[in-house]
Amino acid sequence: MDQHLHARIVPTPPLLKSVGYIGLVISLIAPFLAVGALLNVRSSVRTIANSATKGGVWVIVIIGVIVACAESLWSCGGHPTWYMGFAG
Repeated sequence: MDQHLHARIVPTPPLLKSVGYIGLVISLIAPFLAVGALLNVRSSVRTIANSATKGGVWVIVIIGVIVACAESLWSCGGHPTWYMGFAG
C-alpha cells in the first residue's frame, strides 16, 4: 500500500502466471488422485508376500492422502493478496 492506500500491483510475467495456475490445478486434483491410489492399493497389496512391505505401502499411501489434502487446503485457503499479485 502506498501513502494514499492504493494497492501496489506487481506485474507478473505470463510464464510465471501460467506456472502458478498449473500448480493451483495440481493442488486441486491431488487429493482426488491420492484417494484413488488409496482405493487401488488394497488389490495391489494382496500380491505382496512380505508383511513389512505391505505395511510400508499402506503408510506411504495414507501419508500421501493426508499431505495432498493438506496441500490443497493450504493452496485454496490463502489470503487474497498472496495470489492476486499485490505487494505489501
